[in-house]
This record gives sequence, C-alpha cells and structure tokens, in this order.
Amino acid sequence: MKKTQENFFKDPFQCARQLFQGTLTAQKEELETHLYKIYSDPEREKRLEDIAISLLKVEGKIFFSIMASRLTKHLIENGYIHISVQKGVRAVLNTPQ
Repeated sequence: MKKTQENFFKDPFQCARQLFQGTLTAQKEELETHLYKIYSDPEREKRLEDIAISLLKVEGKIFFSIMASRLTKHLIENGYIHISVQKGVRAVLNTPQ
C-alpha cells in the first residue's frame, strides 16, 4: 500500500495510464443494456400528481439570506471588508465606507 502511494506521488500520470490501460470485455450492446436498466426511469412519462412544496427549503433560504446579510453588515462595519476595494460583496444600505 505504501509503495503504491509513493509511486502515485512520484508520477500520477503513470498511475492513471496503468489504471485505464485495460480492455473492456463486455460487448457494446451488453453495456448499453446495463446502463439503460441502471440509469433510466421506466415511469418518466407518467404525470406526477400533487407535487408538494417543501417549506423547509424556503425557511432555509430565508434563514441563510438573513445570516449572510448580517455577516456582511458586521464585516463592513468593523472594517474587515472595504467595499471600495473588495468587489463582489453586496453593498449593505446605510453602512459607512
């Protein structure tokens, strides 16, 4: 195990080449059938009835919006962020610059 780790750190590209140099023994049709069975949804055309809206998602968005606003205001008021220099920070109304 340790030797494998050392070889990886010496030459990661060689390890990747060794990993992907094998040959695929499955036929193309067999592989496509397997992928279709695993990743397809047989009921994707069926119409869904009464999709519920998760209120927790809305509450989370409101909570994190308030927290982000308060944190930004705190950082600006205490001089950690100068909005004249630091770009990408939403300006908080009524804050000293």
